[in-house]
Amino acid sequence: MQRYDLLGTRLRYRLTLASGILECLCFAGVVFGYASLVFVLKKDGYFSQLCVSIPVTNSTLTSADCSKQDEQFSLVFTIASFLNNFLNLVNGYVFDRFGTMVTRLLGIKSRLNKKQKQAKVKKMLNRLANNDPGLVSQYTNAFAMTQLCGILCAPLNGLIMDRHKGKPLAPGETAQEADLHSSSLSLFLTSLQCLLFSVCASIPLLPLQYLTFALQVLNRSFLYGGNAAFISIAFPACHFGKLYGLVTSMSALFSLLQYPCFTLVKGALGGDPFFVDIALIFVSLLGFIHPVYIFIHCRTVARDQQNNALDIANGSKTAEVKL
Repeated sequence: MQRYDLLGTRLRYRLTLASGILECLCFAGVVFGYASLVFVLKKDGYFSQLCVSIPVTNSTLTSADCSKQDEQFSLVFTIASFLNNFLNLVNGYVFDRFGTMVTRLLGIKSRLNKKQKQAKVKKMLNRLANNDPGLVSQYTNAFAMTQLCGILCAPLNGLIMDRHKGKPLAPGETAQEADLHSSSLSLFLTSLQCLLFSVCASIPLLPLQYLTFALQVLNRSFLYGGNAAFISIAFPACHFGKLYGLVTSMSALFSLLQYPCFTLVKGALGGDPFFVDIALIFVSLLGFIHPVYIFIHCRTVARDQQNNALDIANGSKTAEVKL
């Protein structure tokens, strides 16, 4: 009977993995292809009434200023992203209360999850390519294609998180403490990828954006997987859904800053996002606090365990001498 239960558990795990991959393949197009979608929507004339003609200096010709159109696309993305992420708090409660199947059935009905940088990529490429439609289309397609590589990057973080599996535990160390110690490297690499991504995205060099796209895919895989793994290690399983939903809801609140930043760049900064990018780089540095804290915490716990083991050993020797 125990053998059949084990086989059933393994089958459920594999089916969960297969269904998750299928869901991403079927529903993640809008999620990770938003930059390409904006390109198509512009061609179809969405918000085109907001474009105005402006005279070209020293010429009788005019050019189209579509900054208001870009602003509307940014607003749509911000609102959709906020609502999706913020409602994950409700989804987390449903997950903890009713389980995976009910949550997935609800989730399949209107998946629209993204990131501020994905919304920004279209405007960034337009600026670096001097609004050359052919060049923008080339880089937009490259950005969309790199999103497919996320499925290849995801196992890397899993290998880092599980690198200690199969090895003997240190004296007095529990499996949870070993998992927590192992997660510190994953969290550090995630923060490092985020920092490198922000730096590359801030450098106004068009060919460098290929590296930016690759870092974005790698960082997204580490971020989502590492976040879920850390919560499952550090907190009771019965609260996983609520805590994961709380984290994404907090990210939704911060994503509301995207639209003011966009307005600031278009207005006071005259279309140059340099100072906003620098500010975001400094904010990215805050991400290193978490892995450093986890590393120090694990070392402190390990040192306390060693001291306790020595105390017990010394106490045993003292007792033997007395006897």
